[in-house]
Amino acid sequence: MPPVIGHIVWVRHLVQRIEPPMVYFHKHPDVLRLAEAGAETVALYEKLKSAFISFEQRLVGQWKSQHASIASGMQATLLVQHPDSHRLVVNFDNNVVAMLSEARVMKREGVALPNSLAAALDAANKYKAFGDSTKEVIERFYQIQATVPRLIQPLLASTYERIMLAFRPGLISLTWAATNIDLYLERITTALDELAGFVGQVNLILTEQVEGSLTRLELARLFLLDGMHSLPLVDKIVLHKPRPTDFQTKPLIDSVFQGLRVLLSVINEANPSSSSTMRHLVAAFYSCFGLTF
Repeated sequence: MPPVIGHIVWVRHLVQRIEPPMVYFHKHPDVLRLAEAGAETVALYEKLKSAFISFEQRLVGQWKSQHASIASGMQATLLVQHPDSHRLVVNFDNNVVAMLSEARVMKREGVALPNSLAAALDAANKYKAFGDSTKEVIERFYQIQATVPRLIQPLLASTYERIMLAFRPGLISLTWAATNIDLYLERITTALDELAGFVGQVNLILTEQVEGSLTRLELARLFLLDGMHSLPLVDKIVLHKPRPTDFQTKPLIDSVFQGLRVLLSVINEANPSSSSTMRHLVAAFYSCFGLTF
């Protein structure tokens, strides 16, 4: 039990301990009248009870003033960007969760809560659910991004910009008190579904049509690459100029570039601004073999 609430419960317990004798005296007034210290006993009771009630009221007042920050915390934006990595981070203060837990106990103990705090308490489960869902969509975005090959990453800049545009309201205007967080998360989920499908298509083309052909070339040993075994498969062509050993390698090489053309088409359809960059990459592949694109 939180300390402040523990103090309040303790004070209320003391009040309950001193009340039964007074109830008895009220039912039997002759006992007090005949008792030598009856008046002093009643006065002491009233003094103690007043002190206990005053102490409880002071605790409750302090607690309410300290927890008024919950209302302002609900006006914080859903997301922030990490100052160093610039990655998206859920802007959800765990202290708010602790405060709401205390408020729940306070309400159970019969303490009247401010309207703003009561409203936040009623929506506590919703806030937690939205916090968890927001964290999940952020993690999913970075997981999808991590599956994109290093060479392809720069070509998807405009795609990532569209995803960030979907996240943007949570960075600048959408707060935890908003009523449309669920719609915001739905839009992001839809955008991530499209991104996942697109990245899956890109990876499939790269794996089956490009890297598959490169693997066949490597296994056939139709050309030699210096240090080829220590590099990722796609980098072998990009970073090391091959030494052709047979003109029959051209059909296999062409199959690699055909895969690149398909990849270019798919990426260009989703990212028109990346067309020139992708064509430059394909041209670089061709130049390794003394060919033109």
